[in-house]
Amino acid sequence: MIVALIAIINALAGYFHWYWSVWWFDMPMHFAGGFFIGMLSLYIMRRSILLAQEKGKYIRTFFIVLLSTLVMGILWEVFEFLMQGGFSGSLASPVDSLSDICFDLAGGALAIMIYLPQRKNITNESNNNVQTT
Repeated sequence: MIVALIAIINALAGYFHWYWSVWWFDMPMHFAGGFFIGMLSLYIMRRSILLAQEKGKYIRTFFIVLLSTLVMGILWEVFEFLMQGGFSGSLASPVDSLSDICFDLAGGALAIMIYLPQRKNITNESNNNVQTT
């Protein structure tokens, strides 16, 4: 759902030139992309044995998700660099790239803040059910 919404908004932004006419437009897009990568990382960890091994290790989960978001953000900036002509084209500033990565990380952090309280509640409920039976 999130990725479909991002794709639709991105298509509209390309058609209406919002990335060039609205100076801040890429900021919420990077935030949404970071949120998607954060949620995807948590989903993959949850489906794999990794998150089961991470039970109660929320700091480690936090860093794994942020690292995944950071790597994807950097890869996206490399993609943008190459699409803008690489070393021969007119490039966005390093400050813009750093801002984009910060918004990616903020979106990933929001995914963690939404997921981890739910995870703690699930863990506490399952511990209570085990103790009462």
